[in-house]
Amino acid sequence: MYHPGGATTTLNRHLANCTQYQNKLAKAKAQGTLNFGPDDGNSLVVNPTEYDHEHTRELIAKMIIAHEYSFRMVEHKWFNILMKWMNGNYEFIGRKSIKNECMRVYESEKTNSRGV
Repeated sequence: MYHPGGATTTLNRHLANCTQYQNKLAKAKAQGTLNFGPDDGNSLVVNPTEYDHEHTRELIAKMIIAHEYSFRMVEHKWFNILMKWMNGNYEFIGRKSIKNECMRVYESEKTNSRGV
């Protein structure tokens, strides 16, 4: 047990040899992740006169998945101010709506990765 101000050598040695801890680390490393990058076919250039709500929702969902943001982020005041400034046609997206979109993107990517 670690005591504040105490040495951590014994704790570190234990973690290096603890099979439970090592199994937990291995499981975390083995967990699959979805990677979305600018090179996946999505254009990062936006014409401010065009607005595609469905595409915007999908991009925001991929951002949330890739960075593990909270669904509630889409309801933050300054996020919406930024999005509205970037494109005056931006439509508000609620947290429940973006959660459903994230699940749709996840299922789509899962299906695509299996080659189905």
